[in-house]
Amino acid sequence: MVLSSPEPSPPPGVPPPRAGPTICEALTDELIPCSRELRRHSTARFCQSHGREYRELTQAYKLVSKEVEELKELARLPRGRGVASLATVADAERAAQRMDAWRSAIRREIEARRTQHRRFFPSSEDRGHQKWLESLEADLVRATQMITLLRNRRDVLVAQSEEALRRIEDRRRALQNYRTRRDTQIAAEARDVQRRRNEMLERAQIVGRPSPAPPSYVPSAPRVIPSAPVSPEYWQWQASAGAHAPRPNYGAAADIENQRRHSEAPEDDGQGSASTIGIILGVFMLAVYWWIKG
Repeated sequence: MVLSSPEPSPPPGVPPPRAGPTICEALTDELIPCSRELRRHSTARFCQSHGREYRELTQAYKLVSKEVEELKELARLPRGRGVASLATVADAERAAQRMDAWRSAIRREIEARRTQHRRFFPSSEDRGHQKWLESLEADLVRATQMITLLRNRRDVLVAQSEEALRRIEDRRRALQNYRTRRDTQIAAEARDVQRRRNEMLERAQIVGRPSPAPPSYVPSAPRVIPSAPVSPEYWQWQASAGAHAPRPNYGAAADIENQRRHSEAPEDDGQGSASTIGIILGVFMLAVYWWIKG
């Protein structure tokens, strides 16, 4: 009798080869068990097509998991700074968008892991896989709460900005109204000043303008009104001089009459003045004599 040698044991961590033919353990997209048979001594759990799909789905959720970690670092607020430290609408909106991107990546990773596990491990309980999903779900809740806080902060900042804009608009309108009133007042004062200036100019012209003279009046030099009637000799002298006067000039006649009277007055030869002085000296000497004698 020939004894057969025993089968070699598989390396550690590798499941032993199946004793008989079996089928693929994967589920299709419609979650229907695969009906393909596997080779007898194959260690694979899935058929060739599902094995390739298994590797693709596993690689896909690992890439999404890496993206989740990167977005988590981006969405995390700086240490020591909370939501209230965001001072502008842009900062709050940017933080909310980063948090929302992280939440979306978490959802995609959860869906990818569940799909991969549901199709290729339908009957196994993987505790590590379950704990990872629980961790992702906790991050999903945390991200949702942070998005709510960030959007509330954004709304508060928007309201403050609108209030600030409203105050600025009110101040702008008040300043515009003030400038309008000021310009109106300045224009009114300018018109009033111009009116007063015109009135002053008119008054100055009226005061400085000479009175209109009558047509028959001709200004002349001041005349002396005669104080005595003109003598007949004046008219004789005027006739002998060849003067022709259509009407008498009383002023000239008075001047000539005054000259005539002065010419007819007796001239002082000095004798009258000497006699007067002698009389005064005599009286003075007589008074001195009686004073000494007495």
